[in-house]
Formats: sequence, structure tokens, C-alpha cells
Amino acid sequence: MAITGHKTESQFLKYIKITPREHSETLRKLWEKEKIKTNGRI
Repeated sequence: MAITGHKTESQFLKYIKITPREHSETLRKLWEKEKIKTNGRI
């Protein structure tokens, strides 16, 4: 958002053409991957 100049997350998500649900799924997958990588120490 700092690079594109968008002030809100909703504006940015529209710009990159991703729905809030897709965004949350992507974050969930990333967090699960990190959890596995750190053996559950988050």
C-alpha cells in the first residue's frame, strides 16, 4: 500500500483484484506454513 499510495486496505484489495475472503485465506495459509516451520512456536 505504501508503494501504490492506497490509504485503505479495501481500496488496495480492489486494485490488486482480490476479495477479502481470498486475502484471509492467503494469510491463513501463510500462518499455517509459518506455524509448521517454527514447530508451533508462534
